[in-house]
Order: sequence, then C-alpha cells, then structure tokens
Amino acid sequence: MLQRRADWLAALFCVMFVAIGSLWIGEIGLQNDEVLFGAGIYPPFGDSISIFGKRFPMMVMTYVGTLKSLLYTPILKLWDASAVSVRLPVLLIGGLTVGLFYAFVKRTLSVRAALVATALLATDTTFVLTTRWDWGPVVLQHLCLVAGMLAGIRFYESRRVGWLFTACFLFGLGVWDKTLFLWCLIGLAAGLIVVFPRKTLQAITWKAVVTAALGFLIGAFPLIRYNVRNNWATFRENAAWSPERFPYKFQILTSTLDGSGMFGLATRERWDGPVRPPDDRVKTMFTNFLIRIGEPRKNAQVFLLMFVLLLLPFVWRTPARDAVLFVLVFCSVAWTQMVFTKDAGGSVHHTILMWPLPHLAFGAVLAEASRRAGRFGVRMLAAVVGVVCLCNVAVTGSHYTAMLLNGPNVAWTDAIYPAVDAIPSMRPAPLCVMDWGLYEPIRLLHKGKTDSCNSVDPTNSPIEFKKMIDLPAVVFMTHVTGLEFDAGVNERFVAGARSHGYEPTDRRVFYDRNGRAIIEIFKLFRPQRP
Repeated sequence: MLQRRADWLAALFCVMFVAIGSLWIGEIGLQNDEVLFGAGIYPPFGDSISIFGKRFPMMVMTYVGTLKSLLYTPILKLWDASAVSVRLPVLLIGGLTVGLFYAFVKRTLSVRAALVATALLATDTTFVLTTRWDWGPVVLQHLCLVAGMLAGIRFYESRRVGWLFTACFLFGLGVWDKTLFLWCLIGLAAGLIVVFPRKTLQAITWKAVVTAALGFLIGAFPLIRYNVRNNWATFRENAAWSPERFPYKFQILTSTLDGSGMFGLATRERWDGPVRPPDDRVKTMFTNFLIRIGEPRKNAQVFLLMFVLLLLPFVWRTPARDAVLFVLVFCSVAWTQMVFTKDAGGSVHHTILMWPLPHLAFGAVLAEASRRAGRFGVRMLAAVVGVVCLCNVAVTGSHYTAMLLNGPNVAWTDAIYPAVDAIPSMRPAPLCVMDWGLYEPIRLLHKGKTDSCNSVDPTNSPIEFKKMIDLPAVVFMTHVTGLEFDAGVNERFVAGARSHGYEPTDRRVFYDRNGRAIIEIFKLFRPQRP
C-alpha cells in the first residue's frame, strides 16, 4: 500500500512539472534554436539520405541531429506550428523524464530518496524553464540520459543483455541528438569506474562489450555516417579547447542551480521597459502576488547543496555515500569538459545537461539523514523539501512575472508572429534574412513554403551581394537597427545597396506586445536618374 501511494505521489510530481511549465505557454515568441528541428522537416535540407527517391535529413548542424525532427514530423502534420505545439510536447517529454528518474532512484536507493529527488527535480526552476523553452536542445538529452541509466541498472540486476543494448542505444541516440551528450557519457563512465570499479568489472564480458558497442553504433549511426562522409567535421569544427572565462562559467553553474540563470535571457528586466499591464484578472493576481513577496530571484538549492555536504559525514556508512561520490565524479568530469571547451559552458543550456544527477545526491543524503533523526525524521524531511520546493516555485513565478510584465527579449520576441503573417502579402521571391534569429521561425511557421535565404554581407562577398539585391522581387527581413545580433549589419547592408544605386522602400516595422519596435521588412528600389 505504501509503495502504491509513493508511486501515485511521484506521478503527481510529474503532472505538477508539466503544469508549472505550461503556464502561459504561448506568451512569448519562438526562439531560433528552439525551432531548429524544423530544418529536419522542411526544406532546404542539409545532410540527408535518399530512400526510395525521398530525402531524409540526418543532421541540422555539424553537432545537432534530427532526432527531434523525427519526433515532431507527425505532430506538425496534425497540429499547426505554434508556441503551444512546439512547447507542450517537450514538456510532456520532461514529465516522462521526471517519472523515469523516480524509477531509477527507487531502484538504486529507496522510495524515500526517490520521492525527495523527484519533488526537487519537478520544481527545479532551471530544469522547468530549459524544458519549456528547449533551445539547447536539452529535453531529449535528459530523456536519453535518465532512460539509459535506468536500462543500465536493469541490466546490472538481471544480466540480460537486452537491457544493456537498450541503454547503449539510448546513449547513442543522445549523441546523435547533440554531440555534447558525450560530456555526460564520459562523466557516467568516470563515475562508474571510480566509485564502482569492482561491480563495473564484473559486468564486463565479451558479450556485454559487443552488445553495448552494437547498441551505441546503431543509435549514433546518423552522426557517425555524417562524420565519415565529411572528414569528421563534428569534431574538427567544435572540439577546440580553451581555459578562458572560468570565473564566468562557474557563475553560470551556480546560477543554474539557484534558478537565476534565466533572468534577462528569454525575458527582459523591469528597467528595460516599457512594462505592459496584465490583460486579465488571473495574470494580475499572479503578478501582484509575486511583486508583494519581492519577486525572489534565487531559490534555496545552493544552500541545500551545502546542507547536504554537511550531512554527508553522518550518513557516510550508508548507500548515500556512493550516490554522492558518483554524482560528484560525474558532475566534475562533465563540467570540466564544458569549462575547457571553447564557446561552451557559458550558458544554462550547457550546465543543465548535468541534471538531474545533482538531485540524486540530494535525495540520497536527505533520505538517509531523516532515518537517523528518529520519529521526527519524516516531518523534518518534509519540511526541508517543502521549503526548497516552494522557493523553487516562487523563483519560477518571478520568471513568469518578468515574462508577463516586461515581455520577451529580442531572441524570443513575439513580434515574429505579425512579421511572419505579413510576409505573404509582400510576395517575396525570395525572402532574404539579414540577421540571426529569424530564419528558423519563418521556416517552421510557414512550413518551409516561403523561399528564404540568408542575406550576403556586402563587405565580405560583394559580388554575391550585388547578385542578391538585383533579384527582381527580393524582400529583406532584419531586426531594427540597434537590436541586431550581428551588430552593424543593417548599416552595412544599406551602405552596400546605396553604392549600387538602391534605396530601401516599402518598410514595415513590427512591434512586440510591449510596444517595442523589433523587426522590419523592406524592399529595394533604384530611383530613376534625371
């Protein structure tokens, strides 16, 4: 009976995770990398294979595969592309990951530890938000990691190689989804070798090695095929090492844990104005409540980590010790790779890849400590976990308050919707996108039907630039001057066009819900000389 109640409670945590992440899910626009999977659904395609005369894309970038594209292909056949249709499926996958994590911790530690770890994970601010806005992408990475670990523990318990094949196949899928998954795999291998050397060696047989290799190679086959055909471009172009910005990357690590890392990323800060009043009673009540409690920007998980480390000596002779050591080795090895990889580890969508392993350590130590606290242990445990979860939810609420009042940042701007709606009326042939962040949302929202291209910089490619602006019906799209990701791109473009006798015309500007000018679309014309 207690087991069944625990399982139902864990299911409630999964539902709670999806519910928290779904609040006002369509409130801000779609970010470019959030919808990058559209490059594997709608042409033009990059790397692909031909099966019975039909092209099937394998990779959308040198280190990002089309696993998410395969998942969304049937979804978008039944459901028009929108913020809801893009975000709800990944939230459901995140809820599944939370449930599988509960099953994993229950098998390796105890029901009590599993409930604690699951409750903390389901309310973790950064985990919720990076799942909701899956621009990493990270959602399938988490699923492959947790599901693979669960299958691996089933193999260890039963010695059935089918479970080992499943685990390594899932790990291979994770690497195909995004090659950075190798950080986690190397961390897992290091944790097993350092903390469980005897058990690991006992499980290694020739049959197990062959099965594991086969499963991994099948899962990662598209990535392997791509690299064999392209001289290992994934690793040549992305595996550069650099020790730069260590203090900043450490700050990103702590802000990922305390929930503050997303402030100012998807949404604007209050000082950036203008503030938009809520447009219904529920939003008004919600934002007013968060303002009254001070809009907390950090949760209590950093303090929880310190508390868990202080408790560790008291539970040293329990299974919690090995769990904590495993997590420490895993996180140390995975994060060290982020730190010393050039252009990596500098955003929460990198550090969050180590989740949910930290919550395994939290659950292990707190559960064992509560058992040693006597008859008041369960109540003390519930109080500590309850306070941390409430702090998590409060910080998530502060993010939503920023979203509702301050509006989205440029990368997530909701001005993309009226801009995309206006494109057909301008009859572009083609539509040339001048700045980063616009191409992929257009491709997805127009289902690949708009002939689009990336604009050419007149400074770097003057000949191609001249050919582009001479196209008879070309239309250009960019962020307004001052908000470009490629600083100065508008100024360079206009100067280049004028050098060939062209002037911008038919300019249309699109605003976000807060009234900020964000996106513009225009054509070119050549004035007749007298």
